[in-house]
Parts: sequence; structure tokens; C-alpha cells
Amino acid sequence: MMENFPLIEASSVDSMSDQPIRISIKGLQPNQLISLHSWLISDNHNTFECVAQYMSNNEGIVSLQNDKSVGGDFVGNEPMGLFWAMQPSIINKKPYARLAKLDVTTPMVVTIDAYNACFNSTEDLHNLKKECTLQSLKLTSIKLNRLFMAPGTKRITYTVEKDGVHGTLFIPPGEKTFPAL
Repeated sequence: MMENFPLIEASSVDSMSDQPIRISIKGLQPNQLISLHSWLISDNHNTFECVAQYMSNNEGIVSLQNDKSVGGDFVGNEPMGLFWAMQPSIINKKPYARLAKLDVTTPMVVTIDAYNACFNSTEDLHNLKKECTLQSLKLTSIKLNRLFMAPGTKRITYTVEKDGVHGTLFIPPGEKTFPAL
């Protein structure tokens, strides 16, 4: 008999930051309660994160597109909740961190971890981390690249010193003309 191992699947590992993606977790036990933890480290070295609880269906699958979060930082059917619900982490050195993308030429890397545990908050997760029991509860993980600049886009910075004008021109790939401001 072949054993199932949990696996997080995404419709796209590399996607534009404003593009919805489909995420599912397969290989779970039927009706298994799990916690998902999404997190990223921003360009200015602050961590942002969120947790959500889901119950797998009779086939051992959680689909963020179809299933409702039953606890954590958001509740209900929110397919992109693991992204929009991220808050500054309690592990940041400075409170009130702001999520800002400083270099649009690099992706924002979002990690999603699945745990065989119930976290109502990121504080619960960090308490288990301090107790050194968190890693033993991890089922699977995936890294997703959220792009702010489409592949092939040219980025040209303009500065006119005498007028104090600064700007950046983004030119999409292709030979046709594109509208501009």
C-alpha cells in the first residue's frame, strides 16, 4: 500500500502580485484539521504573516478556492486570504512595520507551511516554535514568487536634474505601441 504524503499545490508558483492563484493541499487524512501559515520577509527585513485553519474533505483535500477557513486570522471562503490577511509579525524588532516593495525587479517570496495543529493566532505558532515542537508538526511547505514586474518588461529610470523631475518608465515586452501617461 502506498502512503500519501501531504503536498501543497499552486496553480502558479510564479505569478503577478495582483493575479489570483488556486492553492490546494492534498494527501491529508479525511476530515483532518490543519493550520496554514503564510509568511514573507519584506525588502526592509520585516516579517509579515498570518494563520488560518482548514478542515480537509472526505478525500483528504483542502481547496482554498472552495473551502472555508474555520479559524485563525480570517474566517470564511477567502481564496487569497493567506496573502491579504498578513500582518506585521510579533518577531519584528520594530512595531508597526509597513509592507513595502522597494525593488520591483525581484519577486516577493511568500512561504506557505501546513501544520498538523490548530493555531488561532501567529502568537500560538511562535509559542510552539519557542518550545521546539513546531517543526515536528510541519506537514509540507511551498514557496510562491509574487511578481511586481512582468517578465521581459524594461525598466528605465529618468531624471531631469534642472527641473527636479524623476520618474520610471516601464515598457512591456513586444513590438507594438502601448498607451502611456
